[in-house]
Amino acid sequence: MRYIELSGGKAKVNKEVDDAISEFNTLWSKPMSQASQILKAHLVLEYYINKALRSRNPNLGDLVNARLTFLQKATLLKGKDTFINQVLEYIVRLNRIRNKFAHNIDYELSASDRDVFLSFKLFGSLREALASPNAPANEPITVIMDFAKHACMWINSLTSDETQRWTRAMRETIEK
Repeated sequence: MRYIELSGGKAKVNKEVDDAISEFNTLWSKPMSQASQILKAHLVLEYYINKALRSRNPNLGDLVNARLTFLQKATLLKGKDTFINQVLEYIVRLNRIRNKFAHNIDYELSASDRDVFLSFKLFGSLREALASPNAPANEPITVIMDFAKHACMWINSLTSDETQRWTRAMRETIEK
């Protein structure tokens, strides 16, 4: 067959095929625990962002058919509340990390990814207080997932009177 001849022989063709299969199997079997956790955090955050948008805008149309991106939806929540605006800044950073996982199969979280979220002083202080007397876990995925959980609750606070008290307490803490 001409293909085998052009390829340099049967042994070379077999090696190329074996290499291609090996590469595919390596990529396909790569553990996705960090990526799947980040995707879950992103999806749950989007749920709460959608809920807050509907709560603030009761006559809002169908968000699914509007085909807004996550970033566009998050931007729609920005307003006069400096605390929620701060939370949204870090939600946007989580979205960037999600995009890194979505477009780079070899992406792994780093200490700098973690440190971005720990730079949000209120979040860092709250994590330490909740873990006290122990130190909170410091792995990048743990810190980012902790942030996502807090962010969901903070965004959810936009939808009910009960949780708005929590937001008021947080706002007063950062304004001191």
